[in-house]
Amino acid sequence: MCLTDAAICRFFMVRYPLCCGKLWPMRPSILLLTALLSIGTILLSAQSALIIEPGVVRKQVTVNLLDNAYEEVARVSVRNTSGRTLRLRWNKVVVQQPAGWESQICDDYASYPPTATTNYDLMRGINAPVILAPGEAFDMYLHLFPYGKAGEATIEIPFRLIGAANNDIIQRAIFHIRIEDENMVSSSPNNGRITSTGIRIYPNPVDDRFYISNAPAGLTRVDIVNSIGRKVRSFERPDPSAGFSVSDLPEGVYLVSLIDEKGRILRTLRMIRRGFRP
Repeated sequence: MCLTDAAICRFFMVRYPLCCGKLWPMRPSILLLTALLSIGTILLSAQSALIIEPGVVRKQVTVNLLDNAYEEVARVSVRNTSGRTLRLRWNKVVVQQPAGWESQICDDYASYPPTATTNYDLMRGINAPVILAPGEAFDMYLHLFPYGKAGEATIEIPFRLIGAANNDIIQRAIFHIRIEDENMVSSSPNNGRITSTGIRIYPNPVDDRFYISNAPAGLTRVDIVNSIGRKVRSFERPDPSAGFSVSDLPEGVYLVSLIDEKGRILRTLRMIRRGFRP
């Protein structure tokens, strides 16, 4: 729609009667431009209040999909860079995902079931906002369950401020995950794909110490994450032959991520911690 100068004048005269006498000598188009710039500044300020690293996660892995229990995990870090406490709402938007796959989100508060698409919806009784004080950060995890089927998924996580006058997205995390079946991939060079043939944790369940067989080349860190997405142990420059002590961890199911020097997750394995009972 094209606004005439007269229409722009009416806009400012109705909304800013006290300023009308001073602003009238300016061209109305300049007044409109000033208003638009002000709105843009506000939106930019809201976006800069939250930083997501990386903003886009791209992973391509080749795994043994005969293991129906396999799951792929991706992570982003969300940080409040503003000077005020933020109450955040996120939504899970499945842009594309093969039929039969499931995905779930773990934030700083809980690990949500695959059917959950947000952490805040009062109409549905969901009230678990992520609250970040100035400078605070948390890790958000996306879990993908392919259930034996190869394919590719794109999932977006937009963030909004709870209680804001508008409903604008202030930041967004994007996950592009491709999972191929090693049983279907030829033996030719993998063109940079991450192959995880034979990588496993043993013994599993674990009592006090576990080992990793066929650890991938380039492994520089092993992270252990609990069922609500919190990192509970990290091993730098690990020696897979020496094993990893977890005797002090509570019993339960954990995810063990094998990470390279660039912070990329080479493989994520499921580990069950169970105390020995005679």
